[in-house]
Amino acid sequence: KLSRDWLLKHVPRSGRVEVTLPNGHCLRFWTLGDDRIPNRIYWKGWRGQEPETVGLFYALAQRSRTIIDVGAYIGLYALLGGHANPTARVFAFEPVPHVFERLSINVDMNCLENVSCVRSAVSRHGGSAWLRVPTTTFPTGSSLSAAFSLRKRNHTTPVQVSITSLDCFCENLGLTDIDLVKIDTEGTEVDVLEGMRRVI
Repeated sequence: KLSRDWLLKHVPRSGRVEVTLPNGHCLRFWTLGDDRIPNRIYWKGWRGQEPETVGLFYALAQRSRTIIDVGAYIGLYALLGGHANPTARVFAFEPVPHVFERLSINVDMNCLENVSCVRSAVSRHGGSAWLRVPTTTFPTGSSLSAAFSLRKRNHTTPVQVSITSLDCFCENLGLTDIDLVKIDTEGTEVDVLEGMRRVI
């Protein structure tokens, strides 16, 4: 009998992925077999990716008014937040162009009108910057930090992206009830925190 771990490693899922969440909502992803997150969820369930974190995030999201996902990638946490609490406002930040497209597809597939996709990196200030994007098919280690890329020994391509701070973003939209923030920016998390002093 083949184990799920063997299947996870050798049989990547392509196409539509659907799993049921604790509240009965259906979490959906689209994949071409080029991204490990839908594959892990397909074979291991909704907590198949980062199981030590997603359960807690889902529980916190149920009682959050505004949720921010910085470094949303394909949208796992943003989608969980949107499903866990349909009355919450969810903002998903993703600067890598083709990853942003996949994020948008996933949000549309989940019919989550409370989730907004923002094509921007987040840092301590606004403007533009060079994002170092690994030259893999579907990169997971993109960073504004040159030191991070060198430390990881990633072969990268520079992509110019817009950046904002959460303080500026929230002020512009009049957001004052930020209850839950997830940050995964590959080495620049401190910069994100510096740019959200007022939010904190």
